[in-house]
Amino acid sequence: MRSPLPTLVVGVLFLAVGAVLLTMAVRDALEFRDGVRTTGIVREHYRGAENDRLWVTFSTANGVVTRPLPRRTDLRAVDDGDPIAVVHRSGHPQEVVAARDIEKGALLVPSGFVVVGLGLAGFSGPALYAERKRRTRDGVGS
Repeated sequence: MRSPLPTLVVGVLFLAVGAVLLTMAVRDALEFRDGVRTTGIVREHYRGAENDRLWVTFSTANGVVTRPLPRRTDLRAVDDGDPIAVVHRSGHPQEVVAARDIEKGALLVPSGFVVVGLGLAGFSGPALYAERKRRTRDGVGS
């Protein structure tokens, strides 16, 4: 019978990584949710193997800024010259996202890590306890 200890360790690692990623994703989503909303104009599509980004130009308190949107932005929904609602962090216009993408799927992957970690640790914990109890009863490892 294989020991459930490696499964428990992997579960705890998934749980720890998921907790860190989830914390970062929630903090990021909250900062953008409370960010500065404005309307930008799609300026360029860079379509290529490495630079498939959507760029927008928008106004800030300090002037006009042109910045790329994150890679996860849906490029099919807009064309060059179209207006698009964007949100940037207050005081940091270089960090901008499309308003429609705020919190959209950002918590899915980190939540998956947490669920997998809880599942692995939850199922291997009682198995580890039962194995230890069996070994103690059999006189092995006491």
